[in-house]
Amino acid sequence: MLFSCSKRLLKKAKLNHISVTEVSDNVPTGATSEIWFRKISKNADTLESIAKLEKQIDEDAKKTNLDPEIKTVDKSKFSAKLVVKPVTKKYEMLRVLSRPPSLTKKDKKNGKTEINSGSRFICTAPLSHFTNVKLIDFKKYQEFQERTKGSFTDTKYVKMITGKGGDGGIRFEPSATLKGPACGGDGGRGGNIYVQADPDTSSLGSIQSVYTTNSGANGSGNQCDGKSASDILIKVPVGTHIKLAICPTYIRKLLYENKVDINNENELRKALDAYRVEMKRLPHEMLNIEPEYFMLHREKSPINDTWKFQDGLNYEKDSEEIHRIEPRFKSLKSKFRAYDHRLSVNEITYDKFPIMGIDLNKPLDKPMLLLRGGSVGLGNMHFKINNVNNPVFAKKGRNGITASFIFELKLLADLGLVGFPNAGKSTILRAVSNARPRVGHWEFTTLVPTLGTVVMPPGKSSFTVSDIPGIIEGASENKGLGLEFLKHIERSSVLTPTRELAMQIAEQFSALGSSMNIRISICVGGEDIIKQSLELQRRPHFIIATPGRFAHHIIQGNEEFVNNLKRLKYLVLDEADMLLTNTFSSDLKRCFEKLPPKEKRRTLLFTATMTDQVKSLQDSKQSNFFMYETDTLDNVAIPSTLKVTYLLLPDHVKEAYLYSILASEEYQDKSCIIFVNRTVNAEILRRTLQKLEIRVASLHSQMPQRERTNAIHRFKANAARVLIATDVAARGLDIPAVELVVNYDLPSDPDTYIHRSGRTARAGKRGEALSFITPNDVDRVHAIEERINLKMDEFDKVHDTAVIRKVLQKVTLARAEALLEMDKDNFGEQRRIQKQKRTFKKENGKSLRK
Repeated sequence: MLFSCSKRLLKKAKLNHISVTEVSDNVPTGATSEIWFRKISKNADTLESIAKLEKQIDEDAKKTNLDPEIKTVDKSKFSAKLVVKPVTKKYEMLRVLSRPPSLTKKDKKNGKTEINSGSRFICTAPLSHFTNVKLIDFKKYQEFQERTKGSFTDTKYVKMITGKGGDGGIRFEPSATLKGPACGGDGGRGGNIYVQADPDTSSLGSIQSVYTTNSGANGSGNQCDGKSASDILIKVPVGTHIKLAICPTYIRKLLYENKVDINNENELRKALDAYRVEMKRLPHEMLNIEPEYFMLHREKSPINDTWKFQDGLNYEKDSEEIHRIEPRFKSLKSKFRAYDHRLSVNEITYDKFPIMGIDLNKPLDKPMLLLRGGSVGLGNMHFKINNVNNPVFAKKGRNGITASFIFELKLLADLGLVGFPNAGKSTILRAVSNARPRVGHWEFTTLVPTLGTVVMPPGKSSFTVSDIPGIIEGASENKGLGLEFLKHIERSSVLTPTRELAMQIAEQFSALGSSMNIRISICVGGEDIIKQSLELQRRPHFIIATPGRFAHHIIQGNEEFVNNLKRLKYLVLDEADMLLTNTFSSDLKRCFEKLPPKEKRRTLLFTATMTDQVKSLQDSKQSNFFMYETDTLDNVAIPSTLKVTYLLLPDHVKEAYLYSILASEEYQDKSCIIFVNRTVNAEILRRTLQKLEIRVASLHSQMPQRERTNAIHRFKANAARVLIATDVAARGLDIPAVELVVNYDLPSDPDTYIHRSGRTARAGKRGEALSFITPNDVDRVHAIEERINLKMDEFDKVHDTAVIRKVLQKVTLARAEALLEMDKDNFGEQRRIQKQKRTFKKENGKSLRK
């Protein structure tokens, strides 16, 4: 008896959790249908009238991808300088015109959300974000296809249309009564459209211009559902970027009306950047404070027109006949506006597209849903409810959706070779990789990129090299292929000439230039200066240097070396945001005085973060200044594969918690970098962890260069699984095996946090950045979270009781022994002496001037 009662209660509980749009499978019971109808009735009581709901539907149809509002400007207001930004920062690109009002507690209690409230973000974005110059200047695009003979396509405009859902069936079982039990099945689902990055596909040439899926079949009798339509899968090359598009024909017409010469590509680009597209946006699922998605429009029928009737009856014309056959339909129709409204809200939830597009930069195991087909219409078998005897009606299937996209292939290569025609790019590619491009003395650029793989010795990863097409004299003025080649450079690796990375760069150069006798010279502090001078006198092809040591060689070097520098063609400043600070200004000035004037050399600056010094260059009025922005850290500061956590703890137990984490079962085999703010902290931690039998190395400015290099090599070879470092290791170090970064001391600059965290979760791999936070760090945490636009999660894998009972005493003893050793070894004595000398010279200099 008790068991039977429990089963009834369980069944009742399950029925009570049925949602408004969750219908039962075929052969629904009367109890299930009744519970479902009660849910719908309850929701209907809190909704607006049908007229107001339809008004909201009409408003949502405006300013979407199918009905954009484009704000034009006069040609005189076009930007004077052409700045190319194929993928820009979202919050600089967007201008928010209006925000949805914040929901009150009462609204949330009544079930209102940012989606079903009807209020939307209204934003504008440049028209260039929704199109491509190739698609507008179609004549140039056709010429390119003819010259490449269709062998390579890197841009494609694609229109997609998904099918409608099938209508529900209206059927009755044979019966001696009026109509007999209703048995009409549900309609079939409309076809979906999926996309998948495929490593075996190399071009967008096979992509069709239009994809259309079929509609689902209507439901039939005997409670049989209609057949769902087949889905479409579009396979694209790895490296494809997909963004929302506006019809090129519509844009061309608009430009023509505003007298923009589309054959003048510079004028065309300026117009596309100046015109603004006003559209509705939706917020992120978790963070409702900023726009995250474009709102796609799906045609929605009026609520009164979502019903289908038997024998071709029409509600507007035959309402009296319908009410005569089934008197309860009028009440039922009013209640079911809750069902239709919920379906509309569900469609808004998944009919959206990321503002920054979809970047398919790695193969996908499972296809990604791009557009969803129409959902099914309900058969009349579901309406045996509320004493309805003759359900001569069913629900129509929902409409499909139409949207257009631009597919752009951005070359995925670890190293991109960029240079003028006849500069030797193809020769290098043939020499170092398995690619076989044609080699010759031509004065024109190649039209398509050539990819090759450099096979490394066993134990080292192979990498890809590409000859990037497009560079000719005047390319920055849009000659030749214009600026289209830039998208293929976006993904090429950037060399970072900093002291700690010199060896890493030299290894890559050696791999690429071993068969060509390329000479390389590395000029960094801490190494034998005489040996470096001899290397510089051999006229190397590439000099990798830090500003201080290179300036020293220029000042102390012989006349022949200084004269050779006058032949320099390219000057690269990597980590330009750091090099342009006052720290390096005097050294850079000495270097520039001996280099060729800027008119006779090409200067390239690379930076991941925009500082005031870099912006001043951007704002300068130099006619030959060209700027290109790609996915910067301001836009994708924290990759999705990186888990960001924090641990709040007192300052004096940091070592104990750190050891507990490193020795735990989850982290005991993981490679880890621990960042500290001071060299003394790095040395204390290294010695403490060594005494606790952790394989550890350290990297900081008070170490001789040879020890620093050995520490990097030990860490890369996993001889040390933990590297304790100051910010000398925060930029550029590429050690793919790093799985955990610990901010033992939180940095004061949020950008430094980004650079530190960037040592893990590289190239699509997963990683974790854990920050130790003391009560004094709260303001720093808020600044970092605001900068990365992400909240840190609390780290919950270590417990206070375990630390205090098991390791606190052990770690405290090891730390005391480490401090005694450092005192015995006079750690930091040399630095104190140098500081005293500088102070003495400074004070004596002041007295002499007086």
